[in-house]
Amino acid sequence: MAELNLVIPIEEPQPHDLTNAEVELRIKFASEYFMDEDYYLAAIRCGYVGDAAGDMARRFRGDPYVQRLISAGARSAPGKFGDKEFEDFHKNNAFNMLCLAARDRGTDSNNASRVAAIKAIVSILGMDKPQQIETTVTVKEKPKFDFSGYTKSEIEICRQFAELQKSKEAKLVESE
Repeated sequence: MAELNLVIPIEEPQPHDLTNAEVELRIKFASEYFMDEDYYLAAIRCGYVGDAAGDMARRFRGDPYVQRLISAGARSAPGKFGDKEFEDFHKNNAFNMLCLAARDRGTDSNNASRVAAIKAIVSILGMDKPQQIETTVTVKEKPKFDFSGYTKSEIEICRQFAELQKSKEAKLVESE
């Protein structure tokens, strides 16, 4: 019979009307569930694929024996609330679950939950905050020309004239 990979301080729940193979499958499922606390992914790791994985995830979610195993395992989880490593683990786990929800295309998922998960991820990563760029401009010398009284078209003519002067100076330098 399969062993539950958790230290459970209470007696392991006893199955009723289950064969040894069914008990082993439920113990394996409960152990896999604790990897990321996701029923669907636990079903995939137990060997189910496609729609069967979703069906088994829903079935095990409602299975009383699996729920007793998960409940017993959750009570024996290591760590304390104030423990830094324990908190970091749960923060990382919560972020990973948001990532899974953002990518979930399962039968019981919807677009609103994916959008909410993506919005939460963007907020956690700080991508929703506008970037503020501060620039300081210092003028070292006074401008040679004051264009404050000119219109846009007059300024454009002056710019074109300055470019023409630069190109003539460049040609003079090349020819020398």
